[in-house]
Amino acid sequence: MRIGYLQGGRRTDIQSTLWGFARDLISSGHRVAGMVERPAALKRDSLLADVVSDVATCIFQDLGSNAQSCALDVAALTAASGLVEAALTGETELLILSKFGKLESEGGGFRGAITKALLLGVPVLTSVNPQFDAEWQDFTGGMAMLLPLEAATLRAWWQN
Repeated sequence: MRIGYLQGGRRTDIQSTLWGFARDLISSGHRVAGMVERPAALKRDSLLADVVSDVATCIFQDLGSNAQSCALDVAALTAASGLVEAALTGETELLILSKFGKLESEGGGFRGAITKALLLGVPVLTSVNPQFDAEWQDFTGGMAMLLPLEAATLRAWWQN
């Protein structure tokens, strides 16, 4: 079981690093699956983009300018996770996901995709919101490796 994660940087830097790493591996002929958050034109909106096809899914719903509640579209994230799970096979060399956050800490979101990857023996790379670090450590049994936000280190971790 090989799980790496990023934590502690700016969200845009982390997502950019994950995206760049995925695209670098894919351009080198490696079989990668996953989705990474891509900043959209509007500040509150985010897109999850498939690392292979770059097809994006909006994961936030417009609740209006005065809304105070979470705008995450759980149905959209669940559908995106289903697409990732469907793309995972024993031939996949790495699963890269935007993050382990609130939904994953509660058993939803990308948690199923992570579990499937691990059952298939596919390494997993993601980021973890520090707020959910205890749940992450519990989910991974403390086996995940915290990695620095450096492409060269990510490559070394993955190749090892």
